[in-house]
Amino acid sequence: MVVLALLNPDQKQVSLCPLHFLGFHYCPGCGLGRSIALLFRGRFAESFAMHPLGFFAISIIGHRIFQLAKRALYKAGDESVKPEQV
Repeated sequence: MVVLALLNPDQKQVSLCPLHFLGFHYCPGCGLGRSIALLFRGRFAESFAMHPLGFFAISIIGHRIFQLAKRALYKAGDESVKPEQV
């Protein structure tokens, strides 16, 4: 998430995308990354135009990060309390 927040969607980036190397100019995965970067900059209309599921992806990724952090905190603390019990 931090990398996507720092990514400048207006600049040409180094790509590891296999579709990019095959000569395709559109890739849903690359569009999603740029969409998330635009959301972090508050450019909502451009983000939606780049990929309509950008906000949904941030929600899912953020929820998963929260779950993992919660689990790690409980694991570091009391072993008798499981995150599912909270």
